[in-house]
Amino acid sequence: MDYDRFIYLVTRRLGMESESDGAQATRAVLQTVAERLPAGETADLASSLPREINRYMVEAGSEQAFSLREFVNRVRDRSNTGEEEAVLQSNVVLYTMSEAVTTQELRNARIQLPDSFDLMFQLVDRETNAPSHSE
Repeated sequence: MDYDRFIYLVTRRLGMESESDGAQATRAVLQTVAERLPAGETADLASSLPREINRYMVEAGSEQAFSLREFVNRVRDRSNTGEEEAVLQSNVVLYTMSEAVTTQELRNARIQLPDSFDLMFQLVDRETNAPSHSE
């Protein structure tokens, strides 16, 4: 999947008017995911994403232990939105990412996250009939 397609899908799925808003949501979510995951998992996921998007992950820090609430707060602050919209953006961006990476890459990343983070993967689980990482 190329950059334009990724951003188009995020923008459309979120019902946003501009692709710059979709890019901002994508950056907010992927940076926050990268900060939470171990560096190796971040590198694996990033390598399957378009260059323009993978840099959001590569340039972020990694292996920071923070809660789901902190995850949502970081996405909210980065995308200048409310808490519910941050959760929705996370679900949509991660679902779109799931279409660009292998099932194994996604599974490997998810097992690095606490069960509470399954909230961010509800759309992935629903649309792909994938079990949560704890199943």
